Amino acid sequence: MVTVSDFEGRLRIRDKRLQDPLVAEAVREDLAASPEVYQSKANVKAGSLLVLYRHSSGVREWIMSRISRHLQSGQGEAVHPDGSARPVDSPRWVRTPYRRRLVKRGMLAALALSLLGAVFDWKKLHVISGILFVGVLGFHLSGNKRRLLA
Repeated sequence: MVTVSDFEGRLRIRDKRLQDPLVAEAVREDLAASPEVYQSKANVKAGSLLVLYRHSSGVREWIMSRISRHLQSGQGEAVHPDGSARPVDSPRWVRTPYRRRLVKRGMLAALALSLLGAVFDWKKLHVISGILFVGVLGFHLSGNKRRLLA
């Protein structure tokens, strides 16, 4: 973990493990729960975290200890505020925004084809596109497992 900038009330750190969206989100959520932290933003592409906080005695050290606690869990795990380590639950290709968007568009296209087949009474098209929709839905649900089961 490298401290990129540190001014009164503003801290930016960089670490390769913050490129994992689940780790970055767990750190951000943990810090956002504190009344001392005004805002926290994660940049997954750069692997950095910006924290805006109330500048007072001990707050910076507390923030650094919380971030370190999350990052020490290692690659592929996120530590939640309750202290439990959880393995990454979705395939890495599903976690990128472009591919998530592609999966959602695939679901929409399959649904449109299925409805088109139902309206014109084309049973084969309706069945095949319904199967395609269920398959793409499986990718969507596996990528959003954490949100669905929380």
